[in-house]
Amino acid sequence: KDFAQNLAEIAELKGFETTVTTSSAQARKACKEGGFAVALIDQQHPDGAGTDLLEEVRRHSPDVVSIVVTGFPSLDSTVAALNRGAFAFVTKDSQAPEIASTLERAAENARLRDENRRLRNTQEAILDSIPDFLVLVDERGLVRSVNRQDLVLWPQGLTETTAQTLRDSLADHL
Repeated sequence: KDFAQNLAEIAELKGFETTVTTSSAQARKACKEGGFAVALIDQQHPDGAGTDLLEEVRRHSPDVVSIVVTGFPSLDSTVAALNRGAFAFVTKDSQAPEIASTLERAAENARLRDENRRLRNTQEAILDSIPDFLVLVDERGLVRSVNRQDLVLWPQGLTETTAQTLRDSLADHL
């Protein structure tokens, strides 16, 4: 609990709002209530493993960037955490500046994910508002996006087969 409070103080000094939980059950409840960009997850909880909690956080809140913290680092636990979606893995004996830097990078990653999602939603809204059929094609000629007018032309949606046909049809014009 003291270590969690110390992490919270480091985060607060960097301008973050914090919520401290002392068990997997409390952490699950807090995550379901939402509003987190970054989660610092201890590898060892009294009621479960941090990697299990990490998987649950990723499943229920896929945009939350998670950092796993441990007092008992090993190559296996590091690899397991990273394979389960952790952004970073830090040890409890890490210096405060290292933890703060990792936290800031995780927060920046969360901010960029959020910005990317908002930009994709804006692009989709713009495309959907165009009454004409519009196809966005990348430099290799691959169809990257089509507005909703494709439903008129392809009621089942733009499949890979119809996208390939469209690419072939447009190839001479690109």
